[in-house]
Amino acid sequence: MAYGKGLTGSSGNTGGKAAPEPASRAGLLGLGSGVLLLLAASVGYSSVPARSHAAAKPVRLALSPAAQSFLKQNCQACHSAANPSGKLDLTAQFLPEDAASFSAWVKVFDRVSAGEMPPKGAAQPAPAARKAFLAALGQPLYAVEDARVRGEGRAAWRRMNRYEYENTLRDLLATPWLQVRDMLPEDGLVARFNKVGDALDVSHVQMSRYLSAASYALREALTPAARPETTTKRYYAREQRSFGFRFGQAPERSTFPVLGDEADKSAIPERRAPRMPGQMGFQRRPPATVGDKDPVKRELEAVGMVASAYEPLQPKFDQFRAPVSGRYRLRLRAHSFWSHPLDAARWWTPSFTEISAAARRSRSAFTRLPHRE
Repeated sequence: MAYGKGLTGSSGNTGGKAAPEPASRAGLLGLGSGVLLLLAASVGYSSVPARSHAAAKPVRLALSPAAQSFLKQNCQACHSAANPSGKLDLTAQFLPEDAASFSAWVKVFDRVSAGEMPPKGAAQPAPAARKAFLAALGQPLYAVEDARVRGEGRAAWRRMNRYEYENTLRDLLATPWLQVRDMLPEDGLVARFNKVGDALDVSHVQMSRYLSAASYALREALTPAARPETTTKRYYAREQRSFGFRFGQAPERSTFPVLGDEADKSAIPERRAPRMPGQMGFQRRPPATVGDKDPVKRELEAVGMVASAYEPLQPKFDQFRAPVSGRYRLRLRAHSFWSHPLDAARWWTPSFTEISAAARRSRSAFTRLPHRE
């Protein structure tokens, strides 16, 4: 893809009229950032089984002698302090109230219930003995789980993560362009999920950032007293720092100059021999663009790249700054091209000098951009 003339920005609101201010927003703005801070409160829900507490009978939180005998005969030969296969010691004290111990014994229950333990090839217990052991082990485990649910609920109360908080502010203030996610600390992860209450802690730093983000959101939602004059400005790809030409050890991740449907060889840096043996050579970098000196050529200048979306390239029009929050009409001009392989042996490496035209399609995009301070 080659990015050419690039971005045409029209400041002000589309159609020359400011969007009407929602009545609900006007009433909320006067409440200050404290109201928005409440959005960071818990969103979890705890449900307690509808059982009578009086009906609950005291349960012995210890393994019966029969269960201990079952473990000794079928399990402890491989899972003991001296031989903890799988880092599991079944001779340790039975403490289902401890979270780690509870999780380990639940796995034991599941494996024995599924017939996975004792393993195939080992002596198997009688079906009646297996059933009796599961009943003896399940009784204290169920009791601990029931007590925890009654006291804490099934799900831990949690706050919103950064993504949820940003989306909530966008909906509440009718500002879909709002960007506050990066103003908040990183969320904790459990099994690579950021919606687990155990990992979403709240600290004084978190609360301070929430206040700052809420204040920023209110400022963004306020309509300016006077709508700025509508203007149109062009931004060229070669004038953006993030589009700079990259010629490194991985050409398939490089960006290089394109002029219409041909390679712009005059803008490719020139490699020179090193001045001293063992010293790396340096490049003479010509100007990336002709600028205002040649308007016709400037319209044909573009930046080409052959990398896919997963590559570590993030080209963007960093010279654009939205003066105020609002609706902007953006038009992006780009076209595709073919890059020939460098040679037969390195067919995956693109050539910077041998390119040809491909299908052209015009694309227009409309979006809202936030104000950058």
